[in-house]
Amino acid sequence: MPLLVVLVCLCLSAAAESGVWDHAALRAFLKSPGFEGPEYSVGLFSPVNGSWIRTPYQLKFPPTNCLHGSWNLGSGKRGQTSSMFYGNNSFFFLAEQHCPKHTNITLFSQYGSNGFLSGSDVGSIFPGDSLDSFNTNWDWTCNYIVQAPVMQKKDKVYHTLEISEYDGQVRPQAKETVSLCSENDDNCFKKVNGWSVLLPGMRTSYDGGFGETGRGQWKKYEEWNCGDYCAVVTPEQKMVKGKPQFPRYLVGRSFRTAKVLFNISEPVVFSSMVYNTRVPSVSLGLAMCCTEKWCLPECRTNGEMVLVAWEHNDNTQKDTFTILHTLGKAKKAQETAARLGVEFIATDWQAKHPQFVVYWQGEVVTFELVTSKTKPPTASIVNKVAFNPAPFMWAYESGYYL
Repeated sequence: MPLLVVLVCLCLSAAAESGVWDHAALRAFLKSPGFEGPEYSVGLFSPVNGSWIRTPYQLKFPPTNCLHGSWNLGSGKRGQTSSMFYGNNSFFFLAEQHCPKHTNITLFSQYGSNGFLSGSDVGSIFPGDSLDSFNTNWDWTCNYIVQAPVMQKKDKVYHTLEISEYDGQVRPQAKETVSLCSENDDNCFKKVNGWSVLLPGMRTSYDGGFGETGRGQWKKYEEWNCGDYCAVVTPEQKMVKGKPQFPRYLVGRSFRTAKVLFNISEPVVFSSMVYNTRVPSVSLGLAMCCTEKWCLPECRTNGEMVLVAWEHNDNTQKDTFTILHTLGKAKKAQETAARLGVEFIATDWQAKHPQFVVYWQGEVVTFELVTSKTKPPTASIVNKVAFNPAPFMWAYESGYYL
């Protein structure tokens, strides 16, 4: 079934001078037990006043290919099994179709919080793996990028797929081989299952335009795409005799060629990451502090979850990590916050400063981000609203008031 793309032009109201942007909204997905498997619903939630703008309704998936089959959406984590096409208001996510003899993977897209689902087949899960081995991101043009694991002899190969939102066409891209790291390996690097983020034009003096090395690239007879220098960033970890070593590394690879564009030490243990081109050269993530020497000096406490800004200056190739806020040590709250991650709800063309939300202990907490060319970024809390139980997935909804 083809994916539907509808381009819209948004007419925004005047930016809010303070507090939460008036038109901020979150597309929130809820999960509940069902007769033949989990059931999912979606609605539109206001982080301004904590009410439902659109009451949640049940998502209707296509029939499975077997009797009593079911659909499972995995963790729902951003950059792992879900992502958002902000400019077109399309949320997309991976789903497992469970049948007795096979498990098939489909990438679904939903335009608008009241839109229908359409999907593209992206492969099958091989024995011993799960949906959480995948990664998915929007490429900042009109494609979705899916990294799908495939077994080839003794190696795990990640096939990068570029999936068009126009017609659902699946275009194979790079093939990246990752060792399985057996217990007898003395020096092996392993991709860590979990979050990923796509950075446009990394390390190419990217200025937000659509140049050959920037976000957009459209060669003759080819589709418009992110370009060779778009980096899919994932954490990788050295393994010695089957034991993970720290620190981990933030590795950025070209989604077209799998070439390593950069490789830097991770000074905290990130559990999520998000980037928005309206806040250039800054990614935001949730991370765990630690007491080891390689941890950030201001984060050398055991078990604290913190909000971190990663400044990646493409011109100087200097990376800076700043602690913006300390959330706390509550384990269940940390697990939920890590799954939902950080989500922008307003950028600098909508509000005085970019705004984003984090879910913490039953509340949607809205922060305002202030960046400077001469000072480290800062973040302050501007609003809190209750949201119980916690959503399964969420994403920024643009132009809901149209």
